[in-house]
Amino acid sequence: KVSLEQIQGMAGAIASANSEPELEATLREAGAVMPIVNQLQSTVNQHAEAGNDRQRDVAQGQLIFLISLYRLAEDQGYVW
Repeated sequence: KVSLEQIQGMAGAIASANSEPELEATLREAGAVMPIVNQLQSTVNQHAEAGNDRQRDVAQGQLIFLISLYRLAEDQGYVW
Protein backbone atom coordinates (compact mmCIF):
# COMPACT_ATOMS: atom_id res chain seq x y z
CA LYS A 1 0.00 0.00 0.00
CA VAL A 2 1.09 3.51 -0.77
CA SER A 3 -0.47 6.49 0.94
CA LEU A 4 -1.10 9.94 -0.45
CA GLU A 5 1.36 11.32 2.08
CA GLN A 6 4.07 8.98 0.82
CA ILE A 7 3.44 10.00 -2.79
CA GLN A 8 3.44 13.68 -1.87
CA GLY A 9 6.64 13.32 0.14
CA MET A 10 8.45 11.47 -2.62
CA ALA A 11 7.12 13.84 -5.30
CA GLY A 12 8.35 16.81 -3.28
CA ALA A 13 11.77 15.25 -2.91
CA ILE A 14 11.98 14.49 -6.63
CA ALA A 15 10.72 17.94 -7.65
CA SER A 16 13.29 19.68 -5.47
CA ALA A 17 16.18 17.31 -6.14
CA ASN A 18 19.40 19.09 -6.98
CA SER A 19 21.07 15.97 -8.36
CA GLU A 20 20.59 15.95 -12.11
CA PRO A 21 22.50 12.64 -12.59
CA GLU A 22 20.34 10.92 -9.96
CA LEU A 23 17.13 12.21 -11.54
CA GLU A 24 18.28 11.12 -15.00
CA ALA A 25 19.12 7.66 -13.65
CA THR A 26 15.68 7.37 -12.06
CA LEU A 27 14.03 8.46 -15.32
CA ARG A 28 15.97 5.81 -17.25
CA GLU A 29 15.17 3.07 -14.73
CA ALA A 30 11.49 3.94 -14.54
CA GLY A 31 11.25 4.37 -18.32
CA ALA A 32 12.68 0.90 -18.84
CA VAL A 33 9.74 -0.70 -17.01
CA MET A 34 7.04 1.92 -17.61
CA PRO A 35 7.22 3.22 -21.20
CA ILE A 36 4.71 5.96 -20.33
CA VAL A 37 7.54 7.65 -18.40
CA ASN A 38 9.48 8.10 -21.64
CA GLN A 39 6.37 9.36 -23.42
CA LEU A 40 5.68 11.89 -20.68
CA GLN A 41 9.30 13.06 -20.68
CA SER A 42 9.02 13.67 -24.42
CA THR A 43 5.77 15.54 -23.87
CA VAL A 44 7.38 17.71 -21.18
CA ASN A 45 10.26 18.53 -23.54
CA GLN A 46 7.93 19.33 -26.46
CA HIS A 47 5.83 21.69 -24.36
CA ALA A 48 8.94 23.37 -22.97
CA GLU A 49 10.36 23.92 -26.46
CA ALA A 50 7.03 25.32 -27.67
CA GLY A 51 6.74 27.66 -24.69
CA ASN A 52 3.56 25.96 -23.44
CA ASP A 53 4.35 26.40 -19.77
CA ARG A 54 0.95 25.30 -18.44
CA GLN A 55 0.93 22.08 -20.47
CA ARG A 56 4.57 21.45 -19.55
CA ASP A 57 3.75 21.80 -15.86
CA VAL A 58 0.81 19.39 -16.12
CA ALA A 59 2.87 16.76 -17.94
CA GLN A 60 5.75 17.27 -15.51
CA GLY A 61 3.40 16.73 -12.57
CA GLN A 62 2.19 13.49 -14.12
CA LEU A 63 5.78 12.43 -14.71
CA ILE A 64 6.79 13.18 -11.12
CA PHE A 65 3.77 11.24 -9.84
CA LEU A 66 4.73 8.14 -11.84
CA ILE A 67 8.38 8.36 -10.85
CA SER A 68 7.32 8.72 -7.21
CA LEU A 69 5.18 5.61 -7.49
CA TYR A 70 8.08 3.78 -9.11
CA ARG A 71 10.53 4.79 -6.35
CA LEU A 72 8.10 3.94 -3.54
CA ALA A 73 7.36 0.53 -5.07
CA GLU A 74 11.08 -0.18 -5.32
CA ASP A 75 11.58 0.94 -1.71
CA GLN A 76 8.92 -1.56 -0.67
CA GLY A 77 10.67 -4.36 -2.54
CA TYR A 78 8.57 -4.50 -5.68
CA VAL A 79 10.38 -6.33 -8.48
CA TRP A 80 9.46 -5.06 -11.94
